[in-house]
Amino acid sequence: MIKVTQAEAMGAFTALMEMRGRKMGFQTALSIVKLHKALETNARFQIEEEEKIFREFGKEKGPDGGVDFGEDKEARTKCLEKLQELAKMEVEIEAKPINLQAEENNPDFKISPEELAALEKFIQA
Repeated sequence: MIKVTQAEAMGAFTALMEMRGRKMGFQTALSIVKLHKALETNARFQIEEEEKIFREFGKEKGPDGGVDFGEDKEARTKCLEKLQELAKMEVEIEAKPINLQAEENNPDFKISPEELAALEKFIQA
């Protein structure tokens, strides 16, 4: 089990989405697929909870993913507070940390600092 915040889980999920198309060794690829699957349920939960929060305020996401509150600053503030609570919620991900050390000498494998930061709590040291 890996304990993280909901925001950290979503950041890792997004980073893994970016990494899935890269060439890497079998064990690393398998670890990434397993972690991605473990985080997928959590990502669905995040999306559903966000939609509930927006509906609570009579809003829906637009095509660009944004929500227009117009002049209703109070509703916007309350909605953002609830979204921040959701992001700070602690969750347990049933997965093993991934080991990227095997890719150290793989010239095809690249990971950006942003991806590394997003995956920090999910990487075996």
